[in-house]
Amino acid sequence: MRGFPVAASFLFTVRVLLCAGAAYSLSAAGSENAIKPEAPVKVSDAWARATVATQTASGVFMRLVAERDLTLTGASSPLAGEMEIHVTRVEDGMMKMRFVPELFLPAGQEITLKPGDAHLMLLRLSQPISVGQTLSVTLFFTDREGRRYELPVTLKARAHTQSAPALSPHSAH
Repeated sequence: MRGFPVAASFLFTVRVLLCAGAAYSLSAAGSENAIKPEAPVKVSDAWARATVATQTASGVFMRLVAERDLTLTGASSPLAGEMEIHVTRVEDGMMKMRFVPELFLPAGQEITLKPGDAHLMLLRLSQPISVGQTLSVTLFFTDREGRRYELPVTLKARAHTQSAPALSPHSAH
């Protein structure tokens, strides 16, 4: 009878571990809203606008092509307190920049985030951004089924007056 408590304890531990493992497998496999490691999106020409010493915001620009219909729902960066999706439109004869909660990316179509149009904003910067500095940004997407994806992007900062090749210059950010 001395071995019984050890054997019972061992069996109890094995049952707990098996149940925990099964629960983890079910939650990981069955969770449709789990964040996927990489979004099915190709990114090119990604850059951020360098800032001056007192500036607390800057723009991020790039070209995006989604393999299937996706929605860009946000972004983050270690350099910014927050990031937002913005669009710039002419209203009453004036250029106005507005926050939008998301940006739809139709499958196979290039969407260009550029100055003077749709773009990302780095807000509450923790430090100025220098020309040539490397920045890390993570983009967040959802698909029609509600699955969430994220995509890390590394980009370089360009001069305030410099724009990407073939993109229109705009110095509002």
